[in-house]
This record gives sequence, C-alpha cells and structure tokens, in this order.
Amino acid sequence: MKSYPANHHSVAMLETRLRQLVATTENLGGPRYEHGETWSAAIDLAQVAVERDRSEALRNLLDELQVDIVRALARLNTGDYGICEDCSQSIPLERLRVLPEATRCVSCERDHSRDPRIKACA
Repeated sequence: MKSYPANHHSVAMLETRLRQLVATTENLGGPRYEHGETWSAAIDLAQVAVERDRSEALRNLLDELQVDIVRALARLNTGDYGICEDCSQSIPLERLRVLPEATRCVSCERDHSRDPRIKACA
C-alpha cells in the first residue's frame, strides 16, 4: 500500500480547483431567459422553470465537487491521500493526476456509485 505524501503541487492543484468551483458556483446566478413578446405566459414560465432546474442541478454538482476537494485536502494533511477510503489499497497515481480529489480507487468508486442505498438517500 503506497501513500502519497502531501506536497506543494498536490495542495496547490486542489486549492486551485476549489477556488474555480466556488467562483463558478457564485457566477451561476439566476435564469438568463428574458421575456419575449411573442411567447405566451405559460411558455415563459416553463422556460424559467427549466433554467432554474438546470442551474440547481449544476449548483448541486459543483457543491459535491467542492466537498470532494475539501476531503482530499484533509486526507493530504492526515497522510491518507492516495489510499482508497473503502479498501485501503493505493489509488493509482494516474487516477490522482486526472482526478486529484479522488478518495476511492476505480473499483470501489464503481461499487459506491452502483449502491442503491446511496441513490435512495440522494
């Protein structure tokens, strides 16, 4: 089992990703749809609802990514970075290069994503 010690590059990369996610979330704002004179009120309302739902879904995804990055930073501080939180095996360096906030190996992440209990709680 190989762990990856906290280093300046990993911390800087995760902190940069976190700042970018926070800025993106803050810039989402409300729906960008403007009332058109030829559209009926029902269509206007439907368009606003679609935009609101899309913005909310994106905001939720960005919030989840922020939580993942904060968890990865905490694991860097405790020396657990690069170790799968489920099976305790090393997370391949290639995975961490692509997804530095990963806290699970590919196999455990796949199992975690398929777990119906997780989807029921969401």
